[in-house]
Amino acid sequence: MKCARCGFEGIALRPTFKVQFMERLRAIRARQRMTQRQLAARAGVCPSVVSKAERGEDVPDLATARKLAAGLGVSIVTLTRAEGVLDDPFVFAVGCYLKHLSVKQWRLVLSHIPWFNGILPPKGARA
Repeated sequence: MKCARCGFEGIALRPTFKVQFMERLRAIRARQRMTQRQLAARAGVCPSVVSKAERGEDVPDLATARKLAAGLGVSIVTLTRAEGVLDDPFVFAVGCYLKHLSVKQWRLVLSHIPWFNGILPPKGARA
């Protein structure tokens, strides 16, 4: 996709976020030779949460994804990278809009999404 107005281009990678999350969770757990039950115990979640996430039946909310990442000893970014998310027309349109925001405008937007506050540049940093 490409925005006719500003030229913003989405990244057209195929698998959906759900499939990518499922595959990434399973691959990281397998590399560590950990069972689903062991991951669930380390993460403090029910084994069915891990099982459903790996089968693609359910994508956990952010709080649960953070627990799973901690249980695996990886960052939440490693576990939830969202390649292909710009294939969604709504997300693409939002991305097109957001690309034009100043640092001040980003701070305002992100202040309403507490779990994204960590990606902001330090106050006083230039865009």
